[in-house]
Amino acid sequence: MAPHGTVSSTMSSSTKGILKSTASDGEELWDSVANVGDTINAIAFAILILFTAFGNLLILAAVFKSKNLRFRTHYYIISLSLANLLMAGVVMPLRVISFVDKSTWLAKPELCETYGSFFVLFCTVTVYTLAAMSLDRYFSISRYKWYQKFLTDFRTFGFIVLCWSFAVLVSFVFANFDHNPAKSTDCKLSRTYTAAYVYAFVGIEVLTPVIFMLILQWQVMKTAASHLLTVDVSGRKIKNLDYADFPSVAKETTWSKIVVRITLSFVIFWIPRCIFLLLDNSNTAGIHEVADGLTEIMTYCFPASFALLLGYWSKEFKEEFMNMLCPYACYQKSKDMKKYRMGESNKINPSMMYRKHSKNFATS
Repeated sequence: MAPHGTVSSTMSSSTKGILKSTASDGEELWDSVANVGDTINAIAFAILILFTAFGNLLILAAVFKSKNLRFRTHYYIISLSLANLLMAGVVMPLRVISFVDKSTWLAKPELCETYGSFFVLFCTVTVYTLAAMSLDRYFSISRYKWYQKFLTDFRTFGFIVLCWSFAVLVSFVFANFDHNPAKSTDCKLSRTYTAAYVYAFVGIEVLTPVIFMLILQWQVMKTAASHLLTVDVSGRKIKNLDYADFPSVAKETTWSKIVVRITLSFVIFWIPRCIFLLLDNSNTAGIHEVADGLTEIMTYCFPASFALLLGYWSKEFKEEFMNMLCPYACYQKSKDMKKYRMGESNKINPSMMYRKHSKNFATS
């Protein structure tokens, strides 16, 4: 009987050894997969940081450089760009640290607190600035005489300062900076703030202003359409007589459409994150880390793509971006210079000279 016991004990010990080695191999494989995922996330966030910083610096340079872009509504664009730049300079780098340098992240819970509080700050600033911009567009179209008299540059700047001040108040006063080590291992908004505040943040500070903006902009588009209606008077088509003394209605309407598109892009990028925060805060089962990562990256795609969206929708910003990024090409275009291409003749025939200089000839 003894040999059989020895054999069975030997087999059991060898089985345990195999199981332990398999478990250790599985842990190593999981760690390697996690490291690869962290590296991919860090690279994605680094790309978003570069796009956000470059694009929003380009917007600020365009506004300060061009006199055509210095009017009241673009003060809100400056506010949005500053919020996006600070997002790229404070919030996103902290997220990269959580992927790249886990030892520092786990040793300093204040990094998670800073990440959460500044995320709430810049999100609140963005929402309030968009709401103020929508209100500005509403008054510029529906109450244009009052708008021209009351909403001066100084008052517009004051509204922007008020948006930032209120955002700072609601972001830092309610935050819990207790340096709890548990925040580093599970960095959620419900760790820095109470669960009730997270509901209030998503519902009152984000979703309610978004609904308010959409209603306002629907009214703006409806009013702008009535401005541009034509009536038949003695067989002639003229503009709506109620707004005949409003010379900039076309410009104001065009910019109102751009504001609507910016707001809709914000909704597309941010609403999935808001839904995730609500579900995660309520401890709903089935919330996966993949959903957390995807919605977070979508959130940061808005500041990263802001310059691209603005340049695509606004002709003025597009021209100024081209002047700064491709100055020589714009110089050639302004001077009507012919580009040199290999294999093409550079001779100028009389017909080309006539077409180029005919505008200088005196007309009889």
